[in-house]
Amino acid sequence: MLYQSEGIKNHSHPTWKSFNLQMKQIADNRNRLLEMSVIYRDEVDKLGFIGSFLTSYAKMKYGPGPENVYNVVNHKKLTKKGYTNSGKFELIKFIDVSFYSFLDYITSGTQLHLAVAFDFSMKQSVGTEAQARNEADLQLALRAIGGIIRDYSPNKLFPALGFGAKIPPAFHDSQEFFLNFDTDPCCRGIDGVLDAYRKASRTVVPIDKVTFFHVIHYVAKMAMNSGVKGLHYYVLTVFTQGGPIRDLKEVLNALVYASKAPLSVIFIGIGDGDFEDLCRLTSKHQSESGKKPEREIVEFLELNSVLERGGRAAHNKRRIAERALHVVPWHLVSFMHKNNIAAKPPIQISRSPVFHASYLIPDRPSRYDDDEYWIEGNRDAYHVRPKSSTPYHQRKLSDRSPAPRPNRANSAVDDSVDLWHVNGTYVSPTMSNYLNLRGTPFRSHSAIQTPRNEIQRRIAQRRAFRFEVQVIFL
Repeated sequence: MLYQSEGIKNHSHPTWKSFNLQMKQIADNRNRLLEMSVIYRDEVDKLGFIGSFLTSYAKMKYGPGPENVYNVVNHKKLTKKGYTNSGKFELIKFIDVSFYSFLDYITSGTQLHLAVAFDFSMKQSVGTEAQARNEADLQLALRAIGGIIRDYSPNKLFPALGFGAKIPPAFHDSQEFFLNFDTDPCCRGIDGVLDAYRKASRTVVPIDKVTFFHVIHYVAKMAMNSGVKGLHYYVLTVFTQGGPIRDLKEVLNALVYASKAPLSVIFIGIGDGDFEDLCRLTSKHQSESGKKPEREIVEFLELNSVLERGGRAAHNKRRIAERALHVVPWHLVSFMHKNNIAAKPPIQISRSPVFHASYLIPDRPSRYDDDEYWIEGNRDAYHVRPKSSTPYHQRKLSDRSPAPRPNRANSAVDDSVDLWHVNGTYVSPTMSNYLNLRGTPFRSHSAIQTPRNEIQRRIAQRRAFRFEVQVIFL
């Protein structure tokens, strides 16, 4: 069954609501026959068959008219004398619309922008040990989410806001202030946001009262005034330690307003606070005045339900990114479709070769498996094991060939150890089973170890084919 309509009570000439179906669901062949059946339900909830008829996509595409008026026939009654049909079915509207995927919009030039807001109100009621753990969780979550979205943002500038604190110089209550205390809220990169957050934490004084709607309204206005419609989409991530929402009515009104903007709002719950109101916020679909949002834009994630204490940081970051960002493609596509914005032809976008390595777009096969993760000083280090079974593995480590030693001043490489050249990387012959990449972003491993001709082949393949992203909601 492709679709089942709503029921209409006590009506001899019913008109059913319009609905949407994808072309691939309807027919792989435009002339393939489709059966429409009309049924009824009696007082005791028993189903009965009225009749059916056959049509096709190619025929319905002609739209309303005599060719799309059908006799609803019950074949069991055809033997009865004088029976012609059980009624007539008329097509009153048919629109063939092109629906674009998230990847269609991204490849046509749409940019994602991350905006961050921090709630300082609950800091004074949390112990020192718990606060240190919350700070570590916040940084992990921000790097997980920001590390994905930054690949879709060319300028790497992230607006950062704060609320729920007294700010200098007069230390008056503020529910919306720039985290860097400058005239421009944008910070350079994720590290810039974290630096501004640390400085603000040492400067501001937390208060008990907190309101969310100021920052939501501010970022919504920023998104609306960002430029050409369809070229920019914002993701507002609000970090909070929970507590009752005293301005629920204003927050709902702000979310209704924000649903008109190219914006998604993700609430991240940190610590063991009370997140009941935030859960209610994501389930509410209208404001107190009865106004409904134009589309879904809210997502809530409680970090304690995602993090594995004692687990690897890389694994936790992956889980956070998947859970927090899995709705963003659907939010973006729904905004574009709601505003009748079509995806433009793909353009050459200046991005890193690892642009695809993201949780918003399914990753291409990598030649390396994650093996270990550990912290080395202040720098993350990764240990990867090569795959020998994937077709992307062009050369095995056992097939390595010697290469001249790089002539670098002040090189840290021991001259007594011979080096081998493997796909553009100098490694030691003692590393027959493992390859260490230190100080390199995790998402870059696949691209660094991929030969130049392979990268060129993938780029040519992407130009020749259109890829679609299928979002599966669990």
